[in-house]
Amino acid sequence: MSRSIQYWSQTNLKVVILHNTKMPISQSSLAPNIRYIILERDFASRCARAIPEINTKYAVFCADDELLIPSGLSTMRNYLEQHPEISSVGGATLGVGKYGRTLTATYTYQNMIDYSNLHNSFFERLESHSFGQPEYRTGAMYRLMRAEVMTLLLQTFSGLSKISTPYIFEVTGEIVVNGLGKSIYLDDIYWVRNWINHKVEHKDWNRKRYFQEWWGAEEYESERDEWIDSLTLLSIDVDSRKRLLLVVEELNRKRKLLEIRESRVNSKLRNRIPEWLRRIRRNLTPRKSVKNSIDFFLENQLGEKPQLAAELRRALTFLN
Repeated sequence: MSRSIQYWSQTNLKVVILHNTKMPISQSSLAPNIRYIILERDFASRCARAIPEINTKYAVFCADDELLIPSGLSTMRNYLEQHPEISSVGGATLGVGKYGRTLTATYTYQNMIDYSNLHNSFFERLESHSFGQPEYRTGAMYRLMRAEVMTLLLQTFSGLSKISTPYIFEVTGEIVVNGLGKSIYLDDIYWVRNWINHKVEHKDWNRKRYFQEWWGAEEYESERDEWIDSLTLLSIDVDSRKRLLLVVEELNRKRKLLEIRESRVNSKLRNRIPEWLRRIRRNLTPRKSVKNSIDFFLENQLGEKPQLAAELRRALTFLN
């Protein structure tokens, strides 16, 4: 958290941090562009608290260990300024990991390249996003969006504290953001995902309870009903509940394939080679043989964009 705060302090962006912690950051270390709020509550409660903090035209989510690239956000903001019919804008995402001592870079959400959803109605957009795509597409909740869309998203999130799977926020984001307005993705890198540190897991954020398990389990029927009811309020369509259920079923069908694959991969990794042995192997691997190293990426992918390369290099120094 402290390193990401140092990073945000060097930008001209307005940053609001809602920190669930018993060890708060010293207020004296905060720059004027950072509003720091300590709130020892779950994610849904923090979303509710964030609503009155939105007093800009546009807003974007960012996890505490990931970074956003200011130049990418600026391009996305300019696009929204010039296209009032668009509600949210995405961009290219870079996953930064580590193989031994070598930093690596990989484009993530590659199936969102050239994505657009320009249909006119709530369910036309949802049905295009779910039935109109050959695979599951995600990332809607992490776009730069107009303030009114972010506010409705936060309001919806604030009612999900009793849902038993953390992935409910990802699926809800797909429905709310795509349903509420037209969207498009640009080519500019705007988001650096931190794959160096392991994902955080705690008692109210059980990553092992996948969405498809929650959606199909009888014990969560009342949770599902309340969730669907809350989403139905977003549309005035007379068949909104029925159409929404069909959309969720399709999203679940596509998402299920990814979740099963992820679960199997994690299981194989745990049961095959001990982590200490894999770590030794990675550390002994020569840097030149790591094909997706960050140096290779900066030279070959961003060779003609020196300013972006410099901005990205600076951002990487703040990743743990």
